[in-house]
Amino acid sequence: MTFSFKRQPSRIFFFASLEQQEKTLNNNKKGNTSDSQGMYGWKFIGQLLEMTYEGTSVLAHSGANPLSLVTELPVKLAGGMQDEPKTGKNETEIKTLIKLYGDVVKEETLQKKLEQSDGNVSAAIEQITVSLLDQNVIYTFAKKKKKNKKKTIQISLLYIAKQNNNRLLFKVQLKRKKLNKLRLLVTNNNDGVEPDKLKKEEEKVEIGETKPGINLQGYCTNIDCLASKAKLPVWVNIGFSDISFDSEKTSYGCPDCGQFTVTSIIKAMIFNSEHAISSNDNPVPVKDNHYQCFYTIKLGSSYEIKAKKIRQHATSLEDLINRSENAMISGEIINLVSELQKYLITVVKPPKVKDKVRLLEKIQHDYSGDYNQVFDVGRFTILCDNATKLQTAVAVMKKAEKFNLIVSEDKDFFERQSKTHHRFHNIKLFVPKHDVYVEMQATLKKN
Repeated sequence: MTFSFKRQPSRIFFFASLEQQEKTLNNNKKGNTSDSQGMYGWKFIGQLLEMTYEGTSVLAHSGANPLSLVTELPVKLAGGMQDEPKTGKNETEIKTLIKLYGDVVKEETLQKKLEQSDGNVSAAIEQITVSLLDQNVIYTFAKKKKKNKKKTIQISLLYIAKQNNNRLLFKVQLKRKKLNKLRLLVTNNNDGVEPDKLKKEEEKVEIGETKPGINLQGYCTNIDCLASKAKLPVWVNIGFSDISFDSEKTSYGCPDCGQFTVTSIIKAMIFNSEHAISSNDNPVPVKDNHYQCFYTIKLGSSYEIKAKKIRQHATSLEDLINRSENAMISGEIINLVSELQKYLITVVKPPKVKDKVRLLEKIQHDYSGDYNQVFDVGRFTILCDNATKLQTAVAVMKKAEKFNLIVSEDKDFFERQSKTHHRFHNIKLFVPKHDVYVEMQATLKKN
C-alpha cells in the first residue's frame, strides 16, 4: 500500500449503533471529540488518537485503549484472533505493547515483534504501527439483545487525513525510506561488498551496431556463436523498412556468426527516422519522430514497425521557404538560441534563407527535384571555442523538448572525421508549431 503523502493529522473514527451513540457522546463531552453523520442512520464518533512513546508517534486512544468508546460491549477480534495472556522475558516492554496494541494484535505477535527488535520497544512500536496502517483492521462486537439473542456489529478503523501536520504519516514515510535503504544495502551485501566500500560498476556489453532506421536487440541461439555462448544481447539493424515480427518466432541475422539465429527479441530502438509501432496488445500505432526511441518488446507478442527517413511536409518550395522563415523567428527557436548563448556559445543566424535560385539548383542536383529532402532552408551555425564547448552545445540542443522542439536527427561528423577534415555535429530540429525541420550545425571557430 502506498500513501499519497500530505502532512496531515490522523483521525480514527468508530461506528456506534443509534441506541449506543447518546451514551457515548455523554461520556465524551469533556473530551476532544467530534461527530459526523454516517450512512443508513448510523453515526460515528471521532477522536484524535495519537500518543508519543520515546519520541515515536503511534496510534492510541487517550485512555490507551482504542475501543474505550464502546467498553460496555464484549469484544472479540475478527478472524478468531483472540488474546491469550502470556508471560516471559521483557515483561515490562510486553505490557507496554499490550496496552497500546492488545485489542488489535495477538500477544504472541507482539512478543515476536519485540524479539525481532532486540527488546527495543521504540523500534517495535514503529514496526507494528506500519503493519497496522497497511491492513484493514476490523473489529467484531457481540451485543446482547432481548431474549439472549446476539447482534453482531462490525466496526472498521478508518484512517482519515483531514488537517495539517500528520506526524504519524511522516513517521511512516521515514520508516519506509529507511527500510528501502536497508534493502539496498542488503542487495549490495549479497555481492560480498561491504556497504561503506566503493563498488565497481559492471560494464554492460552489447554486440552489434545501431544505425539509422529500425534496430532490434535479441539473443543468438547458435551454439557455435561466441555471443550466444556468452549470453550477450546483440543488435540487428533492419534499416528503413516496414516489418512485422513475432518476438519469439522471427529470426534475424546475427552480426557475430552471420547466421539467422537471433530470436527472443527484447528491445527495439528506432534511430533518426519518422516511425510508427504497434502490437497485438496495443493495435493503435504509436507515432514519433524523435531521433532515438527505445521500446521494450514483450515476449510472446507480435509487432509491426514502420520507419522512414525524415522529410519536410511542405506542399511546394514556396511553402517550405515560408515555414522555415517563420520557424527561425519563432519563440521556441529564440529561447533555444538564448539558452546556448548563456554558455558563451556563438550562434550565427543568416540574414535570410537561401536564395530561391540557388535552392532550385541544389534540389535538382542533389535530390532529383524533391524539395522535401532539403533541411537547410532554415539553418543556424553554432561556433564553439573548443571541443568541450561543442559538446556542451550539442547537449543543450538535445534537451530541446523543454523548448517544445524535437531533435529528429543526430549526425556526429565531429568525432568520426579526422582532424584534417571539416568537423561538425549536425542536428535537425522539428518545430511542431510550423511543421518544419530546421538545421543546427555545430563546429569549431577557425583560429
